[in-house]
Amino acid sequence: MVHRDGTKSNEMARLKKGIYSLGYLADTLKSANRRYIEFISAFDSRDAGRKKLESIGRPVTENSRKYRGFNFFSEDDMTILPAILRGEFNISGFRNKNIKLLLKMNAAKVSRLIKRLRVHGLIKKAASSYKYYLTELGKETIVMALKIKETVIIPAFNF
Repeated sequence: MVHRDGTKSNEMARLKKGIYSLGYLADTLKSANRRYIEFISAFDSRDAGRKKLESIGRPVTENSRKYRGFNFFSEDDMTILPAILRGEFNISGFRNKNIKLLLKMNAAKVSRLIKRLRVHGLIKKAASSYKYYLTELGKETIVMALKIKETVIIPAFNF
C-alpha cells in the first residue's frame, strides 16, 4: 500500500467481497487446509518415538535460563497440552489471549508457558503476528502422549 506521503507498507487487509479476491481467498484456504491435514495425519503417525518424547520431558537451558520439561502424568501439563492441540488453533493459530481465556490463567503465566513450549520446540511463532502454531514435533508428541494415556494407562487401572 502506498500512502499519501509517499511511504509504502505491507499490511494484512480484509478481502473484498467480490470475484477479484477469489485468488487470495483460495491461497488462504489452501494454507488452512494444509495445516489441518497435517494435524489430522499426526493421529496415525508411527514415527513419533521414545526419543522425541524423552526430549520433551528433559529440562532445556537457553540464555542461562532453565526451562523444565513436560511431564505427561502431571495434571497441570495435561491440561495445557490438549488445550493447544485444539483444531481451531491448528487452523488459525493461537495467541496468549486464547490460552488465557481457555485455561483461566493470568497473562504472565501464559507468557512463561508459551516460552517453555517454544524452547522445547513444540510451537513456533508466526511471522509478523502474535500467533503461534504447533510444530510437527509438538503434534506428534502430544497426540502420542494422549493416545498412550487413553488406550494403555487408563484401561490398565480399570480392574
